Amino acid sequence: MIRRLTCIKIRCCGAYHGCLQVSRDGGHVWEIQGPTPEGLIGLAASSRNADHLYAATQTGLLMSPDGGKHWRQANPERRPTSVVTATAGGDLYAFMPGLGLLHTTEESRDWQVLSDDWGKTICCTSPSPPTMGNGSLGWTNAAGFS
Repeated sequence: MIRRLTCIKIRCCGAYHGCLQVSRDGGHVWEIQGPTPEGLIGLAASSRNADHLYAATQTGLLMSPDGGKHWRQANPERRPTSVVTATAGGDLYAFMPGLGLLHTTEESRDWQVLSDDWGKTICCTSPSPPTMGNGSLGWTNAAGFS
């Protein structure tokens, strides 16, 4: 069972038992939008457009322009993406093992590699209580240090 939850302002998206769920009131009422993208790893909701969602999947980074009803490639690299996050300022970050930490803005969607010297490091996120902000970012290397 995969559970994911991402909230920005009052727009939230989550995945539960293979269903993409969306809330427009900060998580009080949820509606099922449809199935999650295949191989879902993580979700992010846009702070700029309430209908834009981003999905990190086993086969790449996807974007939905319509609240999760349809998905398309957001990055030409078709490799596992372990993290996608959208900031309140409109920045997007994603991590692709073997490629590195990527950045773009929601306006340009021209992805740039910020750091490619991660070696065998995997980047992932962990949800946190609201008092701790949007979550934490973690990594581990081949030796097991983090």
